[in-house]
Amino acid sequence: MNPACKLRAVKARLGEPRTSRPTRGEHVFVCPRQTCDSRRKDKAKLSVNVLTDRFHCWVCGYGAQTLAPIMVQGSAEHREYVGDDGTVAPVESPREVCSSLPPGFMPLDGSDPHGQAPYLAYLRRRNVSESDRGLYRIGFAASGRHGGRGIVP
Repeated sequence: MNPACKLRAVKARLGEPRTSRPTRGEHVFVCPRQTCDSRRKDKAKLSVNVLTDRFHCWVCGYGAQTLAPIMVQGSAEHREYVGDDGTVAPVESPREVCSSLPPGFMPLDGSDPHGQAPYLAYLRRRNVSESDRGLYRIGFAASGRHGGRGIVP
């Protein structure tokens, strides 16, 4: 995922950054942890770097070497984020999955039954519905570097 997409996913959960240094990939937000003193005082102390995939709160120490805990998480039924304290809150407007698709990507829509049959059968065995295929843009690459492979963006 490119840095712009990562930043959009973080903004969907944390809101707009208070300060930014885009050339360095650094953005500063208010910490999402309910127990953090910086959140109670509305101070931006959560440093997020979308180039190195790291974040760290300078007050409570919350951080990781991946942005996954502070990005919006989605499901087929609804989009939500789960806080570190276990609370679940809905995201008001679902964000489209942000990814670049490989050349030769084709959606699994049944238009080419011979080429898509193995992938459709695989997904049916795993109870992946047609609406889930559309929501997550599941497809396959008929040719190119990823030819003959199923693609889950």
